[in-house]
Amino acid sequence: MKKVAIILATYNGERYLSEQLESLRKQTYKNIKVYIHDDGSSDKTLDIIKEYVEHKRGTIEFELFSKKSLRYPMCFINTLLEIPKADYYAFCDQDDVWNEDKIEKAVKAIEKFGEESKPSLFYSAVDYYDGNLNYIRNARFIDHKKPTVAKYSLQEMLLGGEAMGMTFLFNNCLRDVMRTVVQNGGNDFKDTFMKIYCAAKGIVIYSSEPCAKYRRHASATTVGMNPAGKFHRLLNMANKIYLQKDGMASIQDTINYLNVHDLENMSQENKRIIELFAQPNTMDKKVKKVFYRGRFRLFLTDEIGYRLHFCLAVSKKGEE
Repeated sequence: MKKVAIILATYNGERYLSEQLESLRKQTYKNIKVYIHDDGSSDKTLDIIKEYVEHKRGTIEFELFSKKSLRYPMCFINTLLEIPKADYYAFCDQDDVWNEDKIEKAVKAIEKFGEESKPSLFYSAVDYYDGNLNYIRNARFIDHKKPTVAKYSLQEMLLGGEAMGMTFLFNNCLRDVMRTVVQNGGNDFKDTFMKIYCAAKGIVIYSSEPCAKYRRHASATTVGMNPAGKFHRLLNMANKIYLQKDGMASIQDTINYLNVHDLENMSQENKRIIELFAQPNTMDKKVKKVFYRGRFRLFLTDEIGYRLHFCLAVSKKGEE
């Protein structure tokens, strides 16, 4: 049985942490070790962690791996790069609750579709819950006309398929990529980068079957993400690509990184997409993007909004 390393980052998480740790302990997949990085908690978080580290509960092993203030995303990435080698890796937030078969299903999917020699990433839909774990709704992020578990292309992943790091399972090839990225100064790269990188140079596997209870509460940093209604989703999209100062920054930074550092061993189609969307954003590129074949987004309103953005977007100052 392949070994899975779970990287859990905590910070003042006493309110919800015990429920999450219990959901990890109850995983049906048994060859798991949980590495915990605490980012400087001042509440009872460390006391809760100590209970799981010192008193063995089931077959899942817990270790308080590090205690230092790194902040997001390096609290995850630094731990990922420092822990002993496993076969697969997963990120874990302190305030969610995982389905008991989350890791088991992810391992089966990545072993079916992934390849050890290519960066391979599995992720899935989630169910949204409030702070008291009352069900709100399901959140599927991409086209579910395909089979429940399927591979997706770079075009489908570039601007769509919202990346949820707490659903990720990935291989050592992608871990090695992240080590190189950090060495190249990409200290802010995590979910979006990993999704787009794997779609461009490896394999992305997505499941429309939810794997966890994604808890949304007032202190959650992404509480407004992926609204349910079509109108609110349209407003959210417009805010991201037209109003937020850096709403598209993580996508653009990923594209620029690939264009500069990693175009080798990429299919011609993927290379064409990366080069087209990389800065500088010339007038010729704008026209080609507006009329690029195929779809970037599942919903027509989203597709129209992004095509309009292709037409209106400008390069960073001095690049065009």
